[in-house]
Amino acid sequence: MRVRDRFGDNGIVGVLITKNTDDVCEIDTFLLSCRVIGRTIETAMLGFVAEKSRATGANLLQGWFLPTKKNAPVKELYASHQFRPIASEKDGTLWSLDLTEADIPCPEWIRLHVPNGPNHAEQQPSA
Repeated sequence: MRVRDRFGDNGIVGVLITKNTDDVCEIDTFLLSCRVIGRTIETAMLGFVAEKSRATGANLLQGWFLPTKKNAPVKELYASHQFRPIASEKDGTLWSLDLTEADIPCPEWIRLHVPNGPNHAEQQPSA
């Protein structure tokens, strides 16, 4: 993920890696620079992944939250995006979003551009 706004280019600030198994898309890695956390970039990223996962036949989007000292600012990331906890282990919690019922809309002030995606298209949220 690269972020540019009217104030300048933040450069590459994030990555989100998923893997698909049957009807589940699992978030394997979600990294985001602290420079952009809280600017709804995380919502745009989750919304994009949810939409693409749904389009490929996934019914669930899931991800683990493994708490560390450095990721405390995103402790509520999944909960604040309609995910529900479905499993806990000593190291963390597995969160799940039912893609048949929930949607994560991209914030209207963010325009996504996917230069190397499967459909190579700019995506603008509908008003």
